[in-house]
Formats: sequence, C-alpha cells, structure tokens
Amino acid sequence: MIVKKILLVACCLLVACAKERPVRRVSDNPYRIEKAKLAGTFYFLKSLTAVEHPAPTEKELIAGIYQETGRVVEFKFREKFLDITSHVPLFNEDTGQSRDRVLATFPIKHVNLTRKLNANGDETHIEEQNEDNPWETRRHVILDTSEDRHDANHTQTRSANAKSIEFTDGVLNF
Repeated sequence: MIVKKILLVACCLLVACAKERPVRRVSDNPYRIEKAKLAGTFYFLKSLTAVEHPAPTEKELIAGIYQETGRVVEFKFREKFLDITSHVPLFNEDTGQSRDRVLATFPIKHVNLTRKLNANGDETHIEEQNEDNPWETRRHVILDTSEDRHDANHTQTRSANAKSIEFTDGVLNF
C-alpha cells in the first residue's frame, strides 16, 4: 500500500514538472501579410518619393507628386499577382470611355504557416512556412512591392532603403 502511494506521488511530481515548450515561430518576414488584413475597401494614394534618372520627356516627375489620388480600392488575389483595383468604374479623361480598373499589380507568393509534424503525425512546437495546399486556401502572401507590373514603364515602387512593409491602422506603406 505504501509502495502504491509513493508511486502515485512520484507520478504526480513528474507530471507537475513537465513544461510545455514555447512555440518556435518562423522567422519574421516583413513582406508576409495575412490575406484577411487585405479584405474590404481601402483609400489609395500613389505618390512618388524619389526620382533617380528621369528621362528628358518626363521632367514633370518630381518627388512628392501624386500620381493617383482619391480612389477607393480593393485587393484582388491571383495565383502569382495581387491587383489593386478601383472599387468604382474608371473613365478615360479624353474620350469618356470606361477603362481598366486595375491601378497597380505586384508579384506575390501564397504561403501558410503551420506546425511541423513529428514522425507520429502529431504537431510539434516548431512553426514552418509551406505551400502544401492550393494557393486559394493559403492564409498569407509574401508581397513584392519593388516593381509595379501594371505600370507600362515598370516603375520601381519601393526605394532601395525600404526594409519592410508597414501595415498599421489600415495603412499600407511601402
């Protein structure tokens, strides 16, 4: 009887000493954004922050000029690109005909953050980034804002000094 009590106490002590391991997260990628944060409508303001080598015909391009203003936009995900589209129809100023609603297009990569599985198929404390399921169902995107693919000139949109995407208070700065 005493042996059973000692074994019971010893088992209780072992269980009480066991600690849950902290989750080891995937290294933070400043360009990885949760898709849910890009749902809905946003106010769009496209401005130039620097002009490195303007062509002689583009002397009106100066830092601080607004290229697109007063637009309400939505983010549309495609397999390899993120389109920033106008929420309302756009019209050509000269002809009055409707035009493409896409204002900017950036390359993206769809990813998921999941827990790594051990040999038994159980989740571990280690997080990993993967692309196992179809791109439509993945929860995050890695956004490359270095070049606007919709712009005919493929304008560089992020300065060489930019280290990350700032996404606070509903504002996306890059």
